[in-house]
Amino acid sequence: MGYQPNKMTVFGCNDRHMCHGASSQYVYGKPVRYPQMFSETDYGFSLDVMKMWTNFAKNIKLREEWPLFLTNKPNVVPKVEDLNPNPNILIQ
Repeated sequence: MGYQPNKMTVFGCNDRHMCHGASSQYVYGKPVRYPQMFSETDYGFSLDVMKMWTNFAKNIKLREEWPLFLTNKPNVVPKVEDLNPNPNILIQ
């Protein structure tokens, strides 16, 4: 997951590392159930993540068509899709 909200500091996370289980609040819809506690970005991100997990559970796939990806660089795994709803923010 390439996106980390401000709320993750509650769990001891910081902006340099991703915490184990950080996606669980999005999978289970906490920003949808408690929108006053989260940003609009978190709310929309949670809807996207829940949809992906639901589609995977129902259809054993995330979406109907998988994107084609190729790379000519050895030992490189190409990034097909980043789950970061803020593509201008990089988390390293």
